[in-house]
Amino acid sequence: MYCYTYSIPLHPSPIGLSMRQGIILETEKGWGEAAPLTGFSKDPLDSLVFALRSCLEPFPTHYPKIRLNALASTPKEAEQALKLGFQTLKYKVKGLSPETAAKNISHLQSMNARLRIDANRFWSVEEAKRFLDRLDPKGIEYIEEPIADPEKLSELPPFPFALDETLLEPNREPLALLPQICAFVLKPTLLGQRLDSWIALAKAHGKTLTFSSSFESAIGLVQIARLQEVHAPETAAGLDTYRSFKENFLPFPIAEGALLPQPIPLIDRSWLTKIAP
Repeated sequence: MYCYTYSIPLHPSPIGLSMRQGIILETEKGWGEAAPLTGFSKDPLDSLVFALRSCLEPFPTHYPKIRLNALASTPKEAEQALKLGFQTLKYKVKGLSPETAAKNISHLQSMNARLRIDANRFWSVEEAKRFLDRLDPKGIEYIEEPIADPEKLSELPPFPFALDETLLEPNREPLALLPQICAFVLKPTLLGQRLDSWIALAKAHGKTLTFSSSFESAIGLVQIARLQEVHAPETAAGLDTYRSFKENFLPFPIAEGALLPQPIPLIDRSWLTKIAP
């Protein structure tokens, strides 16, 4: 096994970083990436678990055949993504009032987009109720982490909800099995060894699986895309963070909101710095 570090420049991004740094593992079989994300990774060892499990499997010869959702936090960004052919939008409403969020979403619904609404635990129960009261369910797949205290999700009106941050916390299985929870958003880099148990629980109870990135490089994104293709190929993956990278190890060929199943070229090693044994 060979171990490398990398440091790749980013465009301005929501995480406030100008460079993305991480560790790349290479074996005779494949590649893995360990890239803890400051402020999000509970335990850096979780990222290492994902890297190890990835590099011990053959690296894909072709890009996985999956659809992607586009990230948007303004109506303009959403409109631009739809013009590029994305059919599914993950629309961020953190920082918005319930009224403004509902108004913006109504505008997007007029364009027949499939919507995933992410509140990042921003609202109180009362604010979330105000939002839901104004919301037409047309075209909405789910609302992700709508309130600050997920234990109070049962106090909200019936609606399809998804969990993300909650799945990183201990003893959340009972909450995840509430009937209004329709989807799990899984970030393999952050979940580590807990990933398999959440996949199994989702399949056993009919929950949608959305695999999502944590600003990994293209090496990690290919591995996450493969998980989506294997476990829920009909569901759009959350890999739009690729656009935050100014450079990368691999291209990420996207057309009409889908990853093209083209042959994967050789990894650009110019971004790798080998760690001496």
